Amino acid sequence: MLDTKRIVGVLGLSLFMATSVVFGQGNLGGLTGRITDASGAVIPEASVIVTNLDTGAAVTVASTSEGQYLVPSIPPGRYRISAAKTGFKTLNQEPLVISTATVVTVDLSMTIGETTQSVTVTASAVALQTSSSEIGTVMPDRSMLDPPDFFGRHLHHRRVGTPAN
Repeated sequence: MLDTKRIVGVLGLSLFMATSVVFGQGNLGGLTGRITDASGAVIPEASVIVTNLDTGAAVTVASTSEGQYLVPSIPPGRYRISAAKTGFKTLNQEPLVISTATVVTVDLSMTIGETTQSVTVTASAVALQTSSSEIGTVMPDRSMLDPPDFFGRHLHHRRVGTPAN
């Protein structure tokens, strides 16, 4: 009996914590992709730095043995992605736009050379969401303060109530 109560308590706590994590991530985006060389071979253990162009905040991750990288849970904004690996030229790509609740896929192709040399790509990635069907948008601050205008009348001019009998 005591074990059953303990199991139910642990399951309930786990469910509560899982839902709070899921709902707390709705306003963030992410970045993922694959790093290859010019021949298409994957580049494992490459250093990937994602820098917010507006705030300067940076996140560093490493690519996996399959050349994949993932930067989860980053705020919407404009970013620069840099990839570096010994024996390859440093690759910089900007601006990348991360929107609310989207994961942008950016595959990177590095060229052989010294790490002191760098290649900068200024073309933007296509913001195509392929990892989920969720859609999000960034709302301007003012739109949240002004109520919508229906039929030429502002909502705060309308009186809401029931007719008197």
